[in-house]
Amino acid sequence: MITLILPDVPPSLNRWARKHWRSQSEIKKRWEQEVWAAAVNARVKGLNLLKAKVHIVYEFKTNARRDKDNYTPKFIMDGLVKSGVIVDDNDSNIDLSWELAVAGSNATRIMIEAVS
Repeated sequence: MITLILPDVPPSLNRWARKHWRSQSEIKKRWEQEVWAAAVNARVKGLNLLKAKVHIVYEFKTNARRDKDNYTPKFIMDGLVKSGVIVDDNDSNIDLSWELAVAGSNATRIMIEAVS
């Protein structure tokens, strides 16, 4: 089991969609780079898993009301592909799940398990 921890939570899709296209692109790139850097630090960059279970936990400081579907992990999955942790993020290769949780600070935990 591989665990990557990012020090923040990506913006909700509602917040991201209201931004100018240039800002949207910068946010997407930033999150892909965050995942890439976490993969490098965990020494799993280029692992190239063909099949995997990926579970993501978005941890929030407060218990504010949030919609799970606004936190779809598109940027994170693209970062896992670009860093070479997984080969492809299509649904025939990846069993993807995510949840929202309340914790002491904002963070994103990515748990990856190879599947044969």
